[in-house]
Formats: sequence, structure tokens, C-alpha cells
Amino acid sequence: MATRRHFFYNKQGQRLAANLDLPESDSPHLFALYAHCFTCSKNLKSIVHISRVLTEMGIAVFRFDFTGLADSEGEFSSTTLSQQIDDVLAAARFLAENFVSASLLIGHSLGGSAMQAAAAQIPSARGLVLIATPDHPNHVGHLLADTRQQALEDGEAEVSIGGNRFKLKAEFFKDLDSHLPPSIEDPLQLLIVHSPQDEIVPIEHAFRLFSRTRTAKSLISLDGADHILSRTSDAIYAGQMIGRWAIHLMGG
Repeated sequence: MATRRHFFYNKQGQRLAANLDLPESDSPHLFALYAHCFTCSKNLKSIVHISRVLTEMGIAVFRFDFTGLADSEGEFSSTTLSQQIDDVLAAARFLAENFVSASLLIGHSLGGSAMQAAAAQIPSARGLVLIATPDHPNHVGHLLADTRQQALEDGEAEVSIGGNRFKLKAEFFKDLDSHLPPSIEDPLQLLIVHSPQDEIVPIEHAFRLFSRTRTAKSLISLDGADHILSRTSDAIYAGQMIGRWAIHLMGG
């Protein structure tokens, strides 16, 4: 795949970093917008593997860093899910204004929650892929219950995730609680990709998302995979399944 580096601006005027992965032919069938998981980045190995598979199938992928993470400006400690939803919309606008509007939306974990919430405001979208995504965004608050309690008492708290330390403010947790699970409306179709062995977001979340959705929907089990699809074969398989589903859906 050929990768081009880009920058765009969020609602607060901060510069966010992105990579646009293109098929070698440079003539993609469709464009996908990819939101990474909580505290991750656009360069998470599984995202790169999935993107490479998709470009081999003729799908361009625009993957970006949320505010305050990796190569994007801003303070992560001041971000919220609402901020991440705005980041998704800013990325979608950049794609539409400079390339082609995104018809495929992909989100991983809390990035899936942000993508799901933003989808209704991206009219070009026809397919939504949720990878290891909770059925309600406040699942993150439950996972970080001790951090949440300290942040609500002291205004902010520090947490270690994946060997890195992050500060989270009380507003982050309050904002999570304020969001209701968004509905998925026609003509958007849904693909859920989830592992039965996911210890961060159990498979029951996928079942609840599936049962709650009233549009056309599919669910793919990634047996043996962990939450971030750290095993290369799992990421490649996920990419193949996502690509085949998207091409079947959109006739690419």
C-alpha cells in the first residue's frame, strides 16, 4: 500500500494527524474512515495490518489520531467522548473536501462508540464496522471504576493503560455517562467483529449491539483473539472479512 501523511483541524483548531493508505493502483473502490481504540493510535499494529489488507482489496483507509494522542495536538486529559465524536466528524469533512466522502466507517473499542455516534452525521456512509466495541460507552467508566471515583473526588486521576500513564479528568467520566447508545438507522448496515475471549469488552456486548440494531447486520467471531487483535493472523483475518463484507455491500 502507499501511505500519505495528512493533517486536519478539529473543532478547537488543534491539528490532528492522519495517514491515508491507498491501493497501489491509487484508484480505490471506496474510502474507509478508521477510529482507533481508547489511548491507542492510528499506528496500532492491528490497525496497520487491517488497513494493508483493505488496500489490497482496493479500499482506501483514512486512519487518524484522536486529540492529544500520538501525533495529534491537544491534551488527552482534557478530551471526552464528545470530543472524539467531533474528531470523527472533522476527519470525515476533511476526506469529503479533499478526496472522496467515506462510505465505510470502522471503529475499534471506544473509537467504535465514537464512530457509531457520529455515523448519523456522515450521510455518505453505507457501512459501519464495530470492532470489540462496548454496547454502551460508559463501560469504560466501569472498567476504570477506581480511577473514576478518584477523578470525581479530586477533579482528575492518573491511570496506567498498556504500560503508559494517562490523566483523566472528572469531565471524561461525566461525559461518558451522558451518552446513550445511539441507534443505527437505514441505509447504514452494521458489521460487528468481536472475540469470544475478549477480556476487556466481553462478547455479550456484541450480542446486545446485534439484538438492538434494526437494520441489516452481521456478526463475525474472532475466536482466540484479544481485545486489540495483537496477533497478526487475527488482524489479517479481520481485515479480510471486513473487506469482503464492504465490497459485497457496496459493489466495489
